[in-house]
Amino acid sequence: MKEENVSLRETKRRATRAAIEDHATRLVLERGFDAVTVDDICQAAGVSKRTFFNYMESKDTAVIGPAPTPLTQEEMERFAADEHVPLLPALIDMALKNISNNSGTDGKILRRRKAIRQNHPRLVFDRMASFNEAHDSYAQAIASYLNSHPHQRQMPDEDVFAEARSWLMATTSCLQLGMHHWLASDNESFEALTDYCHRAHTHLEAITSAHHKPQAEP
Repeated sequence: MKEENVSLRETKRRATRAAIEDHATRLVLERGFDAVTVDDICQAAGVSKRTFFNYMESKDTAVIGPAPTPLTQEEMERFAADEHVPLLPALIDMALKNISNNSGTDGKILRRRKAIRQNHPRLVFDRMASFNEAHDSYAQAIASYLNSHPHQRQMPDEDVFAEARSWLMATTSCLQLGMHHWLASDNESFEALTDYCHRAHTHLEAITSAHHKPQAEP
């Protein structure tokens, strides 16, 4: 009975949070960020202002999600402890896990937030410090991994952090390309986003491999 009550509470908690995010993103897309208030979101979601702030730090959080969080030391150590072959797909999965932990896996909400960020770039600019901090934690995690598995280094003559940032930029490219194709598709699921990001890796790998193949004689 106790486990059932916990499950019911968790289900209700998730439903309340989902309702707030659903109406916050819908209203902002319809009216614009500055034209929507917390009271508007609460009325649409059927919650009190007190409940809203039990779930959200601010209107910004409800609309575009929580600020990106850096990897913890434990997460970095866990990633470095296991060998990942090939490495880039594992980096893509690590980044997607961070996205799901911060913004959830509701594809409809993720798509709305993408559109809102495009319509209101100031919201992204205001969070630049958080993005940079999270970015640096990924670079540190990759550098620690390369130090633990030096045989996987592709640029042994470069500083390990320089190579780590190159791996990170490759990961970011896969995420951006995957997101682009996902937004153009009819499938709103987070699983589809994951698939598109991994397909992007395959596509980019095919292009770079073809570039290095000797050209056939005319």
